[in-house]
Amino acid sequence: MAKVTMPLMSASASGKLGDSIVYFGWKGTDCVRGYVVPANPKSASQGDQRLIIGGVGRAVAQLQPSSTLHQYLIDEGLIPAGQTKQSYLVKRILANQLSDATEYGSVQSAFEGLTENAAWDSEAASQDVNDFDLTYADVSPFEGGMMLYVLAKAFEAMGYTTAPFDTAVDDWTSTEITAFIAAIS
Repeated sequence: MAKVTMPLMSASASGKLGDSIVYFGWKGTDCVRGYVVPANPKSASQGDQRLIIGGVGRAVAQLQPSSTLHQYLIDEGLIPAGQTKQSYLVKRILANQLSDATEYGSVQSAFEGLTENAAWDSEAASQDVNDFDLTYADVSPFEGGMMLYVLAKAFEAMGYTTAPFDTAVDDWTSTEITAFIAAIS
């Protein structure tokens, strides 16, 4: 049921009128729109995309504001005006590394083929970077170690060359992985 109030020649309304229109306030403005029941399909392809975005978001969250690599983003002016570090890096990683389930599978295969795969997983566990999974996704869970690996690959792609990035990320030993964790902490 819609509620209408009219003080001093101004009208406002809130609520729904049948199943056809909805009146509501938004940022101080009275609005009206068609009544919609949102859908959440939970399809496999939707699950894949949500898993990738969620895992990338969790990876980027590991980059602390006081860290060396965060300062690099600021000093180089890489974060566009009006964007946060989080939104910039997530968008960049999704566009350049993990745009779909096929690329996700390729990155996952590369990660699993690393000699120091266990070191990445160990560092992820020590930093409380947990695996991310959705039951309705077709792709494998986004492992914590892979989250850190994807973040390191993003900085490598941006051209960051200070240690440990003076060595290709795929060739890192546990020493370089530990140095990377220090650079994001």
